[in-house]
Amino acid sequence: MFFGRYLKQRMESQHKKTNKIVTSHYTNSNWFPKSLLKQFKKPVNNYFLLITILHFLPFSPKKPATQLGTFLAVILFSMIRELYEDKIKQMVDSKTNDTPCNKYEYGWISFQEKTWKEVRVGDIVAVSQGEEVPADLLFIHSPTNNAFVDTSNMDGETGLKQKFVFKNDINRDDCHYLQGQIHCEPPNSTLDRWSGFMMMNSSKLIDLTIKNFVPRGCIIHDTPFIIGIVLYVGKDTKINQNMKLTRFKESWLIQAMNKTTYTVFLLQFILIIVISLQTVFWQNNVGVTQPQLEHPNRIYVNEWVVGFLVTLISYSHLIPISLYVAVEMLKVILVW
Repeated sequence: MFFGRYLKQRMESQHKKTNKIVTSHYTNSNWFPKSLLKQFKKPVNNYFLLITILHFLPFSPKKPATQLGTFLAVILFSMIRELYEDKIKQMVDSKTNDTPCNKYEYGWISFQEKTWKEVRVGDIVAVSQGEEVPADLLFIHSPTNNAFVDTSNMDGETGLKQKFVFKNDINRDDCHYLQGQIHCEPPNSTLDRWSGFMMMNSSKLIDLTIKNFVPRGCIIHDTPFIIGIVLYVGKDTKINQNMKLTRFKESWLIQAMNKTTYTVFLLQFILIIVISLQTVFWQNNVGVTQPQLEHPNRIYVNEWVVGFLVTLISYSHLIPISLYVAVEMLKVILVW
């Protein structure tokens, strides 16, 4: 990576990398399709969808309007709750991205207040004592030539870690004249190891170690300020590299309800099979001898399938969709 006043020398990939963080899942344009698709990752919603479709078939013994309305209510409540929770994430992201920091501007020949999202790889930034570091930095100057950093936001350790400048003869006024290249390892999640080397102002190569590395998210202590060169931004920073993608999550209550639902569905399926087979047995052995019946004929496979589906619709109330409506309504109320 390049740094210094000759910004045109930056590689295109270096300049395109942004320090903007996005943890939300939805935008105004993709919320509806993505959230709707997410609802059908829940097996119980697929079951209710099947039952709703069966209600519209001509042999259904129940009217479809009630089932359809209840099913849509479950889906809609879930989507609205997720949208609201995602809006909260967007607000947190916006607050983080708009956090002020001091970035060196060559046109002004001084540090100017910018936001975190405006920081790019190769920029020079200053961080005052008590402030949070906006990006992963190479520590180049402080009045004490060292600093202590609090990394509890990253690794949970409350003890301060000492960092050192890589070279003692750089001061604040030298920022305008610094230029060169830094070669270091690609972005990774390792917190206790980092290395690289740099060539500055056509000088010889200088080795860099973890002692010169100040990660994003840590807080500066025991020095008035530090100055550093931005090494990694955004999702390439150590703190974001350690944020693992999580699978689709459900609360313990929903997990317990799903386990109960699977058990009830299994018992329901067995019950429907037994009832259907008993109907076939009775009709083919007893019903055919009863001419007073409306349909005294023997039951074949196609009639059995229809009878099975009718029984499934009739006993669908064993898995109460109203319970999921109540849970989703409570989630919306509690979020508000």
